[in-house]
Amino acid sequence: METSDQVIASRAGDHKAFTALVKSHQNLALGFAFSKLGDFQRAQDVVQESFIIAFQKLDQLEDPKVFASWLRGIIFHRCQRVFRMNPKRWVPLDRDLHLESGGESQGAIVQRRQEREFLQKAILELPEKHRTVVALFYLEENSQKAVADFLGIPLTKVNNYLDEARKKLKGRLLTMAEDTFRDQRLSEEFAKNIGEIIHINGALIDAKVNKSQRTTVFDVLGSKPNAEVPGPDLVVIQRLKNGRVRCISTGDSIAEKTKLYNSGNYEKALKELKEERIVESVEAMQSKGEKPVIESGIKVIDLLCPLRDGGSVGIFGREGVGRMVQVLELMHRRKKIEGNLSLFFYVDRWHALGTQDTLETDPDFASDINDNVQTAWIIHERAGDPKYAQSARYLDASLYFSPIKAIQGIWPAFDPLNSRSSALDPGMLSKDHYETARDVLKVMRTAHEQLIDPVHLEYVALGARQDALERKTKYVSDKLRELDPETRKIVQRGILLEHFFTQPFFVTEHFSSKKGVHVSLTDTISSCKMILAGEYDDRSIADVSWRGAL
Repeated sequence: METSDQVIASRAGDHKAFTALVKSHQNLALGFAFSKLGDFQRAQDVVQESFIIAFQKLDQLEDPKVFASWLRGIIFHRCQRVFRMNPKRWVPLDRDLHLESGGESQGAIVQRRQEREFLQKAILELPEKHRTVVALFYLEENSQKAVADFLGIPLTKVNNYLDEARKKLKGRLLTMAEDTFRDQRLSEEFAKNIGEIIHINGALIDAKVNKSQRTTVFDVLGSKPNAEVPGPDLVVIQRLKNGRVRCISTGDSIAEKTKLYNSGNYEKALKELKEERIVESVEAMQSKGEKPVIESGIKVIDLLCPLRDGGSVGIFGREGVGRMVQVLELMHRRKKIEGNLSLFFYVDRWHALGTQDTLETDPDFASDINDNVQTAWIIHERAGDPKYAQSARYLDASLYFSPIKAIQGIWPAFDPLNSRSSALDPGMLSKDHYETARDVLKVMRTAHEQLIDPVHLEYVALGARQDALERKTKYVSDKLRELDPETRKIVQRGILLEHFFTQPFFVTEHFSSKKGVHVSLTDTISSCKMILAGEYDDRSIADVSWRGAL
């Protein structure tokens, strides 16, 4: 079957055709990525990602005959992205080749290492056009025509570049180069199954992924219940241990031992992941706790959006509002949290790649399972919508983080007026806790309604942070002078409460120069009651900000 026929068949849902397409191009793709990155491991990762993108976007390819050049463009852009994240090129070949001693003497090992270094230097010194042709040629079993087709250049040029490169890499060095590239060829398994399902809990699926695969959250895995009919896709939401991932299935009719393959990226995940499947999966991850509520030591959350033991906690908001920091802080406090939490971090399509990059590069996010606190990552078109956060009743609590708070320097940028908790209920809380929270929210809501400024909100929406901050400061000052004395007093107390809820976090000590604090619920309640009673009416905002209890 010709490449164009394979593309057409793949579009029609023939996964065997796409497997054949991968097999016929995988080593060409690897050689091209290697010529850009100088690192076989990173090149393999790029090739894997590129084929996922290609599969997901096949419908956008107008002419199936130009699949090779189209794929080459995808690989080039992925290489550019990798290089931006980590600009170090040409890592030692020893790392890629897993150089083993094999019982050799120390002298022989040193000599072989020196040869590898000499080879690397020689490859690096080749002009890029020569380096690319050499890599593709020896990775693709001496097919000059395949190299020419993939690169979109005449066969005569391939032959010329190859001859010129051979003259530079002559003798022992040429043999070493040939052996090195042949050793790095991708096996047939690369294009086949990448794993299998090992456990099913309704819409929630646990899968085992092959060690050679790089699978992260928001990736889509296709399923093969049988050789003829493809099964539902699985969207990865959590990284477990030992090569396992947890997914949400987009459909039913799936069984354990079902084979899996790469099927798409976050764009496909967003398109296929339906609300009812998310709800079912969140409910499956909840556990029954021993306590009605648990304390985190974070003032604003413990008082106004209490967390349930074993409950599900949705984290909503846009980028730049400290949501990742909030997750890290809860992970840091897990030993003091006497209960279990399941955090669900919601991300929209515009920030999916950034989230993936953070999870892959930040060692603090190396695992999604951390003792009694676990995190799952949900791609959702309304991840930054406060109305959705409030309406998501399948979650025990929804924490919304606001760009307005962030611009004002109120950290955590948690917005209690756009958040909710099923535990904020007189039947679950002490009388003192519930009544204090009710009174605080009433005062904060009055302050918010009195101080709404459309111009300030427009600046926030446009990302004009400094203008927004300056406008807010002036507007509040002018507005307070206009209010009657009683309303002014309530609004001022609302402002004090808002700033009292600022709190230094333990995970930000190294760049904020503020020592993290843990505040008990009892101290939070008593401090809020002091502000509500007017005991701080003659104090400044600075007197209540960035501290523990009053």
